[in-house]
Amino acid sequence: MAVRLVEGGRTVHELPLAEGDGMCAGYHGWAAGDFGDAPQR
Repeated sequence: MAVRLVEGGRTVHELPLAEGDGMCAGYHGWAAGDFGDAPQR
């Protein structure tokens, strides 16, 4: 699993998400419908 920044059809940067625990924590929250609090303005 990775995130890619693409500009003009060319990959500018790619960040692997499998390294570390961020992907796992984020995915489980998303699957449970927990998208966090709305930002305060």
